Amino acid sequence: MAGQGDLFAMMMPDPTPAPVTVVAEAEDVAEAEEDAMATVQTTPHDYRLITELSDVQALVTELMRYDEICFDTETTGFDHFTNRIVGMSFAVEPHKAWYISFTPENTPAFAEAVRPIFENERITKIAQNIKFDMLVLARLGIEVRGRKFDTMIIHYLLDAESRHNMDFLAERYLCYSPIRI
Repeated sequence: MAGQGDLFAMMMPDPTPAPVTVVAEAEDVAEAEEDAMATVQTTPHDYRLITELSDVQALVTELMRYDEICFDTETTGFDHFTNRIVGMSFAVEPHKAWYISFTPENTPAFAEAVRPIFENERITKIAQNIKFDMLVLARLGIEVRGRKFDTMIIHYLLDAESRHNMDFLAERYLCYSPIRI
């Protein structure tokens, strides 16, 4: 019956031996790729935790010297209307970053201290999903001014079919496995 399929052919045993897959090799490859990834443990870095207003103010003075900054906000959830800010991170050069820890008590003062960075039109702001961060900052009374770049949107435009989360981007483009939150 040339040209027609056999309805019951899939129930017959295949006379061709199935290819043998060596699982250990695939696991070894995955482990080797993972081992090749840089991590916080294998990469020299200078990450600083900021919990005092005077340190926030000093950081703002430092960041105002740069033409562009990367930033991220951390909140208690994904609803910018009801969740509160718990932290904000900044980076301006490789392997150096600051994390400001926000509490309900220090949020008004810390928000006021970082305002000049975000409202300075000279400084370009770079973030992953910047719209969310801008909404979080708007709840604090801060308007984000100046040029803005969203790494998630940029990656979508470059490769719409891939994932666009920060962990994926770090692993794919930087060979860096970030700390999972």
